[in-house]
Order: sequence, then C-alpha cells, then structure tokens
Amino acid sequence: MDLNHYECEIIVRGRLAELRADAERRHRLAAATPASRPARGAIGRALARMLDRLHGTGKDLLPVSPNQPSP
Repeated sequence: MDLNHYECEIIVRGRLAELRADAERRHRLAAATPASRPARGAIGRALARMLDRLHGTGKDLLPVSPNQPSP
C-alpha cells in the first residue's frame, strides 16, 4: 500500500488529536482527584504518636482524675 504525504498527514493529525484529547482527559482527572498524603508521612506521624504514648508524653493520653488510683 502506497501512502502519499497528504494521506500520511491526515493519519498523523488524527493520532495527534487523539493523544491531545487523552492528555486533556488525564489532566482533568488529576485535577479532580484530591491529592493523597504520602504514606511515609502518615507512617511517621503514627510512629511518633505511638512513641509518645509509650513514653507517657502523648497528647492522646486521657488525663487521670485525682480520685482514681494510678496504675
């Protein structure tokens, strides 16, 4: 099959239009989805809270009322 320059240009223009449409769709999808927090940060914060609880300095600890005996 012999393609001349005009036919080749039509095929390439169609393919470029498809690629541009796909890129626009991906861009809109990325803009619409909220950015997720990195797992490294979440794991680091969880480890810091766990260490605070183990050392007894965490803000997560419930205050002990004066009427309760300490453990």
